[in-house]
Parts: sequence; structure tokens; C-alpha cells
Amino acid sequence: MEEAIDANVGRRPIRETLAALDTLDQRILHHLRNRRSGAGCSRGDSDDKRPTPRPDHIRFGVR
Repeated sequence: MEEAIDANVGRRPIRETLAALDTLDQRILHHLRNRRSGAGCSRGDSDDKRPTPRPDHIRFGVR
């Protein structure tokens, strides 16, 4: 039952969480650099240069 709960709520061992936090700054910088250069923009010829938000990144239904 504990395994099912862990899987359903997305629990991770603390070691994985800390490892992810160790690389967080580099991942943020990588994202910002790619965004600034226009990489990842999926709207094609639109005048709006912002990338299309992914549904899993939208919180509370607000864009």
C-alpha cells in the first residue's frame, strides 16, 4: 500500500530531491539562455515570441 501511495503522490527519496536541487541553478540558467535565444518557441510565425505554455506547467488554470 505504501508503494502505491508513493507512486500516486509522486514521492521521491530525499537523496533524489537533494540531487535535483544541486543542479537547479544550472537548469534555470540553461532554460533562460535558451528562452532568450528563441529556442523552444513553438508558435511558428506568430508575432508573440513567448513559448506556448505546457498544460502541466499551468497552475490553477491561470495562464
